[in-house]
Amino acid sequence: MLDDGAREAFLDAATTIRNYATPGGQHRIDAMQNGRFARNVIERAEGFRDTRVIAQKRSGQPVTVEDPQIITAADSEPAVRSVCSDNRGMAAIVW
Repeated sequence: MLDDGAREAFLDAATTIRNYATPGGQHRIDAMQNGRFARNVIERAEGFRDTRVIAQKRSGQPVTVEDPQIITAADSEPAVRSVCSDNRGMAAIVW
C-alpha cells in the first residue's frame, strides 16, 4: 500500500519523466513502458521499505503491523531514481 506521500512522489516523478522526450519524440514515460515502469518502481520501493523497517527495528524503534505493508515517499523516491538509472536515456533527468 502506498501512503499519500509515496503516491504524490510517484505521480510527480511520472510527470517529470513524461516531460522528457526520446529523439523520436516519444514521451519517456511511454519509452519506459508505463505499466512495467510502475511495477518496477513498486518492486524496488518494497525493497527500500523492507530495509527501512529492518533498520527501524534494529535501532530499537517499535515496528507496527502496518509498517511492513506501507510504502512511503522515503521508499518510492529512491525507487524511481533507481529504476530510471537502469535506462541510459533517463540519465539526463533533473529531479
